[in-house]
Amino acid sequence: MRFSELYANLIKEWPEEISISDAYLPGKTGGQYFPTLTKIRDEIEEKINFENDNWSLVVQWAFFQAFHAEAKKLSAQGEIVLKTRIVPLEIINTRVIKNLKAEGWENELASYDPT
Repeated sequence: MRFSELYANLIKEWPEEISISDAYLPGKTGGQYFPTLTKIRDEIEEKINFENDNWSLVVQWAFFQAFHAEAKKLSAQGEIVLKTRIVPLEIINTRVIKNLKAEGWENELASYDPT
């Protein structure tokens, strides 16, 4: 499966802008939580047929990972909006590849085309 096709089909599920003004630190873990971003991810994941759509599962998770990392940077700069379409494709693609290297994804990794 080709990354550019996956991106073109799956980015449509994400809004172009997501408020990150609700960010907070949930504890002493050093992590940052974005309720609106997480809610959107949950809504998208509810639509995925996990048994028959491995590509959507792994790519949507990569989107969330990349968007969360970008949201952390933006929040630290005092920004309150994440613009999903300007997150570099290379970051998302790198997350997809990393996710596909996990155990159980060997077949998908073998057929993945990062272009």
